[in-house]
Amino acid sequence: MKTHKKGFLAILLLIGITSAALAYMGANESVVSSSLMPMGSSGTGDVITITTALTQNKVLKGTDGVVSVALTLSARNFPLSTKEEIQPVDLVVVLDRSGSMNGRKMNDAKRAVIHLLGRLTSQDRMSIITYSNGVEI
Repeated sequence: MKTHKKGFLAILLLIGITSAALAYMGANESVVSSSLMPMGSSGTGDVITITTALTQNKVLKGTDGVVSVALTLSARNFPLSTKEEIQPVDLVVVLDRSGSMNGRKMNDAKRAVIHLLGRLTSQDRMSIITYSNGVEI
């Protein structure tokens, strides 16, 4: 009978230790999750709509908590009137050339600037400012 009691107590002790370990691990979760749902946007009917979304879905617990946010700017289409003269544009593009822009990010930024150049007229003016450790105009 004593042997059965010792075995039963050993099983209860193992279940208790396992439960305590699982509870401890659950309380010290190392990753905090977030959805990729948009964080917010401006109201409808605006000329420019700004939409924000997280670019990552996890933050490592115990770090500085810095996350990246993608901003999407969308302009409403306006019909062009043939009576109105199109005004020239003065445009400045600021381009990050730091290490964080390596690879696809830099290629996408270059493609966007090239696409923008194709939409400018001979009366428009454009300047590109790049920065990494310093600024170049």
